[in-house]
Amino acid sequence: MSHFTSIKVQIKHGEILHQVLQELGYQVECNTQVRGYHGDRTQAEYVIRQNNGYDLGFRRQGESYEIVADF
Repeated sequence: MSHFTSIKVQIKHGEILHQVLQELGYQVECNTQVRGYHGDRTQAEYVIRQNNGYDLGFRRQGESYEIVADF
């Protein structure tokens, strides 16, 4: 059985996060779903699509962002 894991990080400005991810060469989608195992999905503000079908998302949680992915 799969589950999404959330990791709290010290990122406070979404616009800067988005810009940095793009500068690192990632294609970032905004306000969409993070794909996980067996078709599971969860919502995030910024999503990096991966070819393996398991995306990496950044979701706003209070004053900062957390990383969310199905590891």
